[in-house]
Amino acid sequence: MERRLLRVALVLVAVVTGSVYYTYHKTPGALDPVGTLSIAASKTLSPTLVWLAHDKGFFQKAGLEVTLIPAATGKVAGESLLNGQADLAAATEFLALRMVNTQADLRVLGTLAFVHQMKLIALKEKGIRSAVDLKGKKIGVRLGTNGEYFLERLLALNGLDQQAIQRVDLKPQEMAARLAQGEVDGVMIWPPLVQQIEGQLGDRVVSFDGQPEQDYYYVLMGLESWLQKNPLKAERVMLALTQAEAWFKANPQEGVAYMAGLFALPPALLEKALADYHLAVTLPQSLLTMLEAEARWLSSVGLSRRMDNYLQIMSPGPLKKVAPSMVTITP
Repeated sequence: MERRLLRVALVLVAVVTGSVYYTYHKTPGALDPVGTLSIAASKTLSPTLVWLAHDKGFFQKAGLEVTLIPAATGKVAGESLLNGQADLAAATEFLALRMVNTQADLRVLGTLAFVHQMKLIALKEKGIRSAVDLKGKKIGVRLGTNGEYFLERLLALNGLDQQAIQRVDLKPQEMAARLAQGEVDGVMIWPPLVQQIEGQLGDRVVSFDGQPEQDYYYVLMGLESWLQKNPLKAERVMLALTQAEAWFKANPQEGVAYMAGLFALPPALLEKALADYHLAVTLPQSLLTMLEAEARWLSSVGLSRRMDNYLQIMSPGPLKKVAPSMVTITP
């Protein structure tokens, strides 16, 4: 319920702010050039707004010459940021939290998408029909990722302690084969591997929500050192992204057609997948709450040290300049 209410609120705010920026974009002319920058992003649904802002000319009209650096995953995009190959990067908030443990000046500028796609797929032949039936079972998950975090949360929501299952550390690409062979009883996984496993195993498996009532976030992040030197570029990036979001909402059919071409997916399949995504440029309080919950878990399993205040990794200034109502995060 909380997740649905948050999305409704964001849509209402976006109608107001988005109409302003969409109207602005349709006016003649572009802003004065402010220079070049690079953004690393995977060619997946979550950072769609980055690709859209580039391909539809929103970055250009904001006075930016942007080079997109394709990355295999959000993790690879984050590594491009840290090694200096990219000025900004798109990845999950969980990865940002892991990265800030070793890169103290990492900052989150805003969300790109709210994502709800994690699934737990299990073998019916192992007697699994719901999450309660996971007790005593072997579950494949990539340890140290948000997949493991959501698995532990799912157990807790169903009255199971963390010792109730046996975790098997698997790379995502290993999961289909290991599940098919019965070497694990279930896996925590995300698209497109969800569809791959369900297609291969059919009636042998049951799938259920791996992240009940809890989205995770895809965010745009950069380093404080770059943001301090390039405040106008950062502001223009957020302007272009808000315009891309407004365009997508105003042109849903054209938006789906664009994404179908970008990701080489049939439009019907893409529309179904988009039910798990909410493209939105914002800095909501729920993001801070999520970071704090994930940080507690990471600390409990010895993967990260705790910070006193996770608000300090936020950089709300650029988004506040162009869409102040979309910044609701507070101490």
